[in-house]
Amino acid sequence: MKAFLQRKFAGLLWRIERRVERAHPLTGVWLDVGAHRGEITLPFAERHPQLEVHAFEPNAPAARGLEDRLKGRLPNYHVHAVAVTEHDGEAEFHVNAFEAASSTLALDPRGLERWSGGEALKVERTLRVPSVRLDSFLNRHGIQAVDWLKIDAQGADLAVVRSLGERLKDVRRVTLEVQTTPYALYQGAADRESVLAFMRRAGFVLAHAELQSRGQEQNLSFERPGATRGREFLGLLDRLLLVAARLLARTRPLAPVPGWRFGADLDRDEAGIRIRKWLFWHFQSLAAEAPIELGWHHGLRLRLPLGADAARCLFVGGRIDPNEFAFLDRVLKPGQVFVDAGANDGLYSLFASRKLGESGTVLAIEPSRRELDHLRQHAVLNRAVNIQVAPVALGAASGKATLMVADGRHAGHNTFGLFGHGGTRCELVADVPVERLDDLLAREALPRLDVLKLDVEGAEAAVLEGARGAIAQSRPLLLVEIFDDALRAQGSSARELIGKLDALGYELYTFDEASGRPRRAREGEALSLNVVAAHRERPWAELAAAS
Repeated sequence: MKAFLQRKFAGLLWRIERRVERAHPLTGVWLDVGAHRGEITLPFAERHPQLEVHAFEPNAPAARGLEDRLKGRLPNYHVHAVAVTEHDGEAEFHVNAFEAASSTLALDPRGLERWSGGEALKVERTLRVPSVRLDSFLNRHGIQAVDWLKIDAQGADLAVVRSLGERLKDVRRVTLEVQTTPYALYQGAADRESVLAFMRRAGFVLAHAELQSRGQEQNLSFERPGATRGREFLGLLDRLLLVAARLLARTRPLAPVPGWRFGADLDRDEAGIRIRKWLFWHFQSLAAEAPIELGWHHGLRLRLPLGADAARCLFVGGRIDPNEFAFLDRVLKPGQVFVDAGANDGLYSLFASRKLGESGTVLAIEPSRRELDHLRQHAVLNRAVNIQVAPVALGAASGKATLMVADGRHAGHNTFGLFGHGGTRCELVADVPVERLDDLLAREALPRLDVLKLDVEGAEAAVLEGARGAIAQSRPLLLVEIFDDALRAQGSSARELIGKLDALGYELYTFDEASGRPRRAREGEALSLNVVAAHRERPWAELAAAS
């Protein structure tokens, strides 16, 4: 009976999805460079017959596989067995044992040696294949405008963009791939900063960035200003869609998720996720705030703008930071003191509030007025009377600082330095008070500190400097973000922060890729974005097995 109901519900979701797509059909021209077997664009062409897709794939077996999938049934999907380069004619193509890693660029032996998963990459043969510039292709086929250019050319992505020449002005959106590592996997591949600089000069803005390949690569999506429509209010259709979004929301069980990263659930091939993802992108394109109320762990209620980063995980995928929250669920006990440094909208504060109970205390520290409003609304919504709010920033010394407040889509990126995440726009600049954590704990009359969650967009080292007294006295468990780009923007680095934690007496635990649980970090290994730090003189039973 249960399986029958699940099938009926899945069928209902499928029908809703198709009705939404029929109401908003995709049209125009898409170019898919490095189409492989059409995994990204083919499903859209199947559902939107008015959409014209040109798929470029120089690897003959992959191109034939894509054509076999079509079997002549999609007149709007065109396969071109050519490479896209900066010259018309022919190009070298290096066929890899891992088919999707084949490229017009040769592998760099030094980068390959350091690449996580590099043992699976091996060039089997090098061929000469036909090549074409995109401006030549557009002119030859009489294509006046391109709505989306998707590129996955294995290191040659910027060269594909450059092949458009003057026709780049006729492209509205571009998605491409860059490496985030200091070494290149492919010889001659452009680095991230070169790509960002080129696209800015061409008049594009970075709209979205997403890590992949174990954090070694990033998908960057660019658009021209004005490419998305904005509204100052929600119309009738949007209000109805918001009601549908509330009905479709779901929360996944609280448990570790191996390999989870921000946005990891978005590519799951489930009808519910596809619908929620469409709703998310729809509301993110609107200028108006569209709040959605979601049920969460331990009976908590969340009220989030549908279109903001947090809703992207919680609404679309049904979870956010599952490994961190699963760990805290085991660690937090009634009566403890939890400090949330960089509380943002208060998700960690709410979770800790419910776990600690009336005998415990949560100190939520957040300097941004916009996030403070959301935090306080969450506390009222959940009757979280054990949350104390401190409207300040933390640092190594008391004083004032200038806070860069991010746009509403990326509200968690507020920082004292440059934004560490691409695509974040500064909405306003505000002078905020700064205090040492030691001074703040004394003023709030908190006798001890059990757990400190520290996510302050690059100011982590400075916060620890101002918390030496509390650390020496309480030796709290730490949950710390280590994001090198944000740290460097404030004159620090991941290496410096790790060294400071070690000097303070802490051992690091990274969230294991295979289990999603914290395990003791090995020297020199790449760490998870958030790590657990436990003081050598205060053992935690929850970490004993990981030692």
